Amino acid sequence: MIDFFFAPTLFWVLSGCILLSIQSAAIGCFTVLNKQSLAGDAVAHAVLPGICIAFLLTGEKDGLLLLISASISGWIALQTIQYISQTTKIKTDASIGIILSVFFGIGILLLTSIQQSGNGNQSGLDKYILGKAAGMLPDDIFLLLCTCSIILLVLALFRKEIIAYIFDIDFTKSSGIPFRLIRFCLLLLLIINVVSGIQTVGVVLMAALIITPVSAARFWSDSLQKVYTISIIIGVISAVVGVGLSFYVTNAPTGATIVLALTSLFFMSAFFAPHKGIIARLYKQFNHKEKTQQENILKLCFHSIEHNDNLQLPLITHSEINRFELIMNDEGIVQWKKHSKSLIKKGFLSFSAISDTWYITKEGIARGQRITRLHRLWEAYLLHQLQFDIDHVHEDADSIEHILTPELELALETILNNPKFDPHGETIPRKYIF
Repeated sequence: MIDFFFAPTLFWVLSGCILLSIQSAAIGCFTVLNKQSLAGDAVAHAVLPGICIAFLLTGEKDGLLLLISASISGWIALQTIQYISQTTKIKTDASIGIILSVFFGIGILLLTSIQQSGNGNQSGLDKYILGKAAGMLPDDIFLLLCTCSIILLVLALFRKEIIAYIFDIDFTKSSGIPFRLIRFCLLLLLIINVVSGIQTVGVVLMAALIITPVSAARFWSDSLQKVYTISIIIGVISAVVGVGLSFYVTNAPTGATIVLALTSLFFMSAFFAPHKGIIARLYKQFNHKEKTQQENILKLCFHSIEHNDNLQLPLITHSEINRFELIMNDEGIVQWKKHSKSLIKKGFLSFSAISDTWYITKEGIARGQRITRLHRLWEAYLLHQLQFDIDHVHEDADSIEHILTPELELALETILNNPKFDPHGETIPRKYIF
């Protein structure tokens, strides 16, 4: 562990990977939200011909010249994609796939030709495909520090304009915001990020650093600021973990381990995020199903007593329980015994052990009455406002009655002018009996 944090070579590698992860997550956040996720992948693959052409023209691996040529190649690819999608019937994703394949194929062809030319200076040029993070030098760190600073500074200075451009292009145009300049800046920052990072993780893995952090962050929040911050945090963690894995695992390429760490964080977010994760959603679905089943029981209880004059703690007979179980089984719902304990805890049912008798409480009657009211209001709405056939309103109302809010209930009352009966002639209960 001491060697990991204090070894000079690893310090430069770790610093460079962290800087690259930060700038990639930052620009990737706005790229993904602008629905241009694949644009980063297209640029990453399109820079390879530029690198090869620069080498063929000079016969040397001049870092600055290679980066300039790569930037030009990436810019040409983006403009070609935009031209195809705007002037033909081919959609943007298809045009990206076409240009990505063509440019990368040309790059591989040129790279193969260079490798067979016998030029000794071409050694290491193939590292641009998969990256060479383990061989990073202070000059590379300085370049990444400059590009990272530029990207973060531009995103901070033009944050409001960029957000307006991404989420409401019409407002941007009407407000006089130079949307073409904003689009140009976003594309330019994307190219700068890709070109500065291909030496670290290569053209193949670069897209993962742009797309995956924000994809993982969106499981944790819907706030743009939080997604932006979480994306950067996820990028930094993946850089540290990836460099650590490459340090401890023999012959493990640093770029690949960073992407694997990033992918692991994505799946962890997808499964364990507290609100939008898979487990959280399954838990919400389970709770909603339980709530629906329990409210169905209370609704049936209310139906069995709604025409009686005495509603004070009415008795639930064994015949009624058997009828509930029969109806609930027909609907695919589990039996009474599973939910009775939960309904007692919530105060909707009571049980007398002495007489072995079930009672529905006032609160239980009120809840069953409200579900019945919502059900019948929705049936009336479907019939009178949406012109549904009377035979098709009941099943739809069975689903919607459990999620109608008080605001929607009031809106239904207003639209229907406080109806007294549902389409089947049943009385629509008033709001509060007790």
